[in-house]
Amino acid sequence: MTGSQKTRAETRELITAAAASLVTEGGSEAVSVAAVMRRAGVSRTAFYRQFDGIHDVYAELLAQTSSALFAETGAWIAEPEAVGSPEVAYPNILGFAQAFSASAALLTALHDGCGCDPRLRQLWSDMFVQPFVDASTAAISRDQAAGVVAPDIDPVATAEALTLLDERMAIELLGRRGAEPEEYAAVIAPIWISVLFGQVPGDRNT
Repeated sequence: MTGSQKTRAETRELITAAAASLVTEGGSEAVSVAAVMRRAGVSRTAFYRQFDGIHDVYAELLAQTSSALFAETGAWIAEPEAVGSPEVAYPNILGFAQAFSASAALLTALHDGCGCDPRLRQLWSDMFVQPFVDASTAAISRDQAAGVVAPDIDPVATAEALTLLDERMAIELLGRRGAEPEEYAAVIAPIWISVLFGQVPGDRNT
């Protein structure tokens, strides 16, 4: 199939896949429009019909991975009417870890690129971190209304703290150390349970 025969969707997928492979292999400094064009086998015209520049491609990659993470995180985040409990914390966090592991190399490379690229850093915050802060804030507020989370917890500050913990530990454990999702969940789930539900798993006095 020649470039002229490719659909817009196919061309877009070629470009995002090329950018993902380049950033995973060499970091964000290895990514340029020219490098993506070569890897994807598309013309400059074809590239700019789809994206305004490399940061638009990064935005697409972050949107795709964030969507996949939301899809696998579980009912506590995904379903507005779901009420949380200590029992649902572990499977929700395990689902997040499993989805993150599938894109761990890409996400770690993008995260590392944030240090020297303010635009990428802002995209990471806006498209990867903030959606989870917002969803967790809503879930905590909902659970406070249901009486299962203490009313004196600040939903926004708590959601931000827990989300940033998740992000940094996912990068470190899943991205850098290659830990299994179950190892990540075993570390993170007790923290969520303790903060939100006032229980320490395994504590006989709770």
